Amino acid sequence: GEVASYSTRKTREFNNAVFGNNDERSVGRKIDILMKQGSHDPRALELCSIEMKKSGIGPASVVEQQCKNLRTNATILNNLQSLDPRHKAPYIVGLDWIGSTGNLFALVDLDGIFFAKTIGILHLPKALTDFKCTKDALELIFCFKAFITKIGQSAQSAIEYREELDQFCETIDTSKETSPYPTQHNVFITPTKH
Repeated sequence: GEVASYSTRKTREFNNAVFGNNDERSVGRKIDILMKQGSHDPRALELCSIEMKKSGIGPASVVEQQCKNLRTNATILNNLQSLDPRHKAPYIVGLDWIGSTGNLFALVDLDGIFFAKTIGILHLPKALTDFKCTKDALELIFCFKAFITKIGQSAQSAIEYREELDQFCETIDTSKETSPYPTQHNVFITPTKH
């Protein structure tokens, strides 16, 4: 089953507060696979989302999935960037799968604008003859794993820094160490069909 994204829920709450759309319940976007740092806690730190569709879908469904995944990953990047103003995450990596073919992409923050760039296309073997072409796919998968490990470690360090700093907030001035209002990119989650 799909899991709800905490980052998209927080973005919806932010948008509702700023733009006054309080009619809609603030629920997280349903994600096929959500990579997280930490335990099975629903509020564990999200690192990226992965969306999957069966093969044979039309181009409109492919674009719809990619847009949903980019918005979801944008909310995750927003959340990661808000953890520690000293070391903002400059990008994250996500995946879109259509059947056995995947698009590994980076979502980069370039001076306040999110920009998506394909890193590589993965083809998983469907037949024995396909195995000779899997070297590139394996290299991309290990690159993805290395990124998730690195961003997870950085995020964990940022959370620990934030928690330690929060302990001092009531007794000393920590305003030079934190920004009171972290930069929030405007990411708009489209309404869902229920």
